[in-house]
Amino acid sequence: MTTKRFLLVLAGMFLLAAVISPAVLRAADDGDRSAELKVLDRWVGEWDMEAIIKPNDLLPQGSKSIYKTTIRWTVNGRFLRCDADGTGTQGERKFKDAFTWIASYDPRAKAYTSMIFWSNVGGGMDNFGSGPPATGQWDEKTQTLTTKAVDAAAGVSSSGYTKWIDADNHEFVSTMTDNTGKVVMEISGKAKRRK
Repeated sequence: MTTKRFLLVLAGMFLLAAVISPAVLRAADDGDRSAELKVLDRWVGEWDMEAIIKPNDLLPQGSKSIYKTTIRWTVNGRFLRCDADGTGTQGERKFKDAFTWIASYDPRAKAYTSMIFWSNVGGGMDNFGSGPPATGQWDEKTQTLTTKAVDAAAGVSSSGYTKWIDADNHEFVSTMTDNTGKVVMEISGKAKRRK
């Protein structure tokens, strides 16, 4: 089967599925989603965000970035997608900064999951990549999401939290440590809902 024919068959299968089950193409409504997914609703919206990386061995001057972010539900209302665009400074160097964050709740693992993809370019540097998948738990009483991730290849683990101050403001901290427990990077920041 040629690639073109395969793609046509695949497209036909999606169209057939849509005719058989219209739910495939519509976004989920609140009745379709679990209470755990509804916790993530608080992130949906337009945000002004600031992130600061403390000086460290890799970035002796540290850095600061300012973003405009848009967070929305996607993939039938089961995944949050954050698209952030902004600018950053590291000493005299200025760069374009951007990231995409994907988050959800995995009912099999009984944990929140997230992954980030980032890119900063300009000022003589092109730096992009992704972080390892993180898992976490929501604490309703403290209004805090805590996460943990391990990058075995790099010998680094990270822990983070996002604390909600109120419906329109939250703060976050992510700390990365090496195998000896030494902090190799700490990122902190805050976000305010745009009105």
